This record gives sequence, structure tokens and C-alpha cells, in this order.
Amino acid sequence: MAKKLRYDTFSDVMLAPANSMFPIYGGGLVEPHKYPRYCQHLRYGLVSSKPITLSKKPVPKLPVVANKPYIFGGVYMHHFGRFVTQSIHRLWITDHPDYADHTVLFVARPEEIPLRPHFAAVLRIFGVRNWRVITSEYIVEQLVIAEQAKIFGLPPRKRYNFYLNQLSDRNGLVQTDTKHKKIAILRGHLGGRHYVAEQHLQAYLAKQGYSIFRPEKHPLSKQLNFITNAEKIIISDGSACHLFDMLPPVNAEVVFLARSKFSRLGKTSIKTKAKRFFSFTKVTTLIVPLSSNGKRRKVKALLFAPLPEVVHFLKAKGFLPDSAPAMTSPPYVSDATRYVDEWSKSLPEKYQQEQYLTHLISKADHRLKKTGIFQFIPKL
Repeated sequence: MAKKLRYDTFSDVMLAPANSMFPIYGGGLVEPHKYPRYCQHLRYGLVSSKPITLSKKPVPKLPVVANKPYIFGGVYMHHFGRFVTQSIHRLWITDHPDYADHTVLFVARPEEIPLRPHFAAVLRIFGVRNWRVITSEYIVEQLVIAEQAKIFGLPPRKRYNFYLNQLSDRNGLVQTDTKHKKIAILRGHLGGRHYVAEQHLQAYLAKQGYSIFRPEKHPLSKQLNFITNAEKIIISDGSACHLFDMLPPVNAEVVFLARSKFSRLGKTSIKTKAKRFFSFTKVTTLIVPLSSNGKRRKVKALLFAPLPEVVHFLKAKGFLPDSAPAMTSPPYVSDATRYVDEWSKSLPEKYQQEQYLTHLISKADHRLKKTGIFQFIPKL
């Protein structure tokens, strides 16, 4: 028997937006260590909550309405992936008949308002009927805090999978769809953190019978439906991987195209949900651009993986037949040059373009010598 998920009702709980978004969105409870460990925000099984410094005194009170305590949802985030992985896994409590119509309370930093569409879409999937977002400090008279049933970096609780299975049925996600049994969810069309020439891999897979699925073009229910009904999925490392966090175990075999050999996203979000899981990790970070304050922007990094080797990996794992043609080496140079040209337009003014870009490309060449490919990007 799976261990029960915990929850309790607490009086006069102080909530407020975090003073800083780091540690990553652990805020919400002003005095987190006053509460049981399961009430605090956890990442990789460790507490990441920190006390929040209040800006106002006195702090206004949020009384119960119609004798119904509020339910603590967590912290709202603009970023879909972070929101799904860290802020929705207490919502199972709304399935409890005693709390089905109670208001779920989220905390947001003022700069993250207005809310993005994914917020309401996720709450609809989870059947949340009433919700409220606060952007300043409150003392909540009565607050129900439920356990995080899925902690970032760890597999979900077994009992939580039972709940997610009921949720899937309730949302009609399992259908007799025979059209899209093989899908590819790639990132080549995006501005950052993709493989060089990944769009060419996409075109190759389309010719081999894969439906190319771009989640951002579909409502959330359709995104989850595609994952649920697929038999084989090839997916790039990115926010779309967190769709699995909203689903029970699925019948799909999955190949995860990692962004580095150290990436844990596939193992923590997909592996526990997939029928079979394989991770391609022979990838090199090629170029990491800088932001306007001069910090490295890893989320926009350009990655390199020899795509013919990706195809060989897919054949070895049964995602392509041995008879599928070999993938010829795509036009890496033009793809990488376009990336550098587009990114250089937003280069901070304090950097001398020609000097800095020459340095950047020199580092890229050095990295690629290790892969056996030379003169990857022509010198500026």
C-alpha cells in the first residue's frame, strides 16, 4: 500500500512573494521552518525555502470565506516548465471532497503579473475551480498545506500516480488515436538551447514517419493527449519534457536528446513515466552567449551533436528500422553562422563585436576539435 500523502490546516500563516527568485522560487511561506518539512518547498529532496523579509507593517489579514480555509498552491512562475515542476504538485488536495471548491492561493512576484495562459490551462487540467493570486504580504487566517507529491529532481510518489491516472481519465486524454503513434518534439526552430542543424533532423524524422509536434501551437490538453497516445517519442531537452510531470505512466518508449551528459531532466521527469527510456548524451556545448549584464546565458546555448550518430542511436534503440537511410552531414556551418549573426545583434554594447565574436568562435573551434570536426564556423 502506497504511503498516504500528508496535509494539515494551519492558522495565521504568513505568505509573501520571495525577496529574490533564488533559490529558484522557493518562496511563499514567510517563516517556512515553523512548519513540517512536507509543507516547505523541496528540490532534489532538500529544503530550498528561505525566510522572507516583509516590507509592510502591519500585514493585512486574509480571513476565511464561508468557513472555507484557503489551499496553498505555491508560487506562480512565468516559465511553464518551472511552474509545472515546482508549483502544481500540491493540487491533489482539491480532489478531496472536503476541499473541492475551496480557493487555491498562489503567490506571485509583482513583476510576473499579468498571468500567462499556461497558468489557467494547468489549473483546468487539475480541476481547480477557484483560485486567487496574491502579489503582496498577507496573514492567511486558515490555510491548508498539502505535501508536494512530486518533488523537482525526484520521481513522483506512487499514490500520486494513482491520482494522475484518475486525472487523465477525467480529462479524456486516453483515446484510440492511431494517427500519431510516433512523434518528435524538437527545438530546432527555437532561438536557443538546441542542437546545431536540429531542424534537419526534424525533416529526416518526418520522412521516416514521425509526426512533428510543436507543443506551443496546441492547447495544453492536446499536448498531453499526444504524449498519452504515442508509442514512440523523440524529444529534445526542454520545457516540453515537463508534460510528463502532469501524466501518469504512459505506454510510450522515449528517446531523450539531452543538452549535456550531466542533464538529469530526462531521468527525473520522463524515465519514471515511460515504458522504456533512452538518453542520447553525446553532446557538446558550443556557444554560450552573454546577457546584457555580461552573464553567461546557458538557456540560450548552441549545442553540437553529430546528427548521423543520433540516427545511428535511434536505429540501435529500435526507433528507426535498419533499412532507414543514413543521415548525411547537414550544413552545420551555415546553421551555426546564422546563430552567431542573430545573437550578435543583441550583444552588449560594452563588448567590441568583432573582438568578442572572434574569441567566441575560437572557443567553439577548440571544442569541436575534440569531436573531429574542424573549421566549424568561418572566422569573422
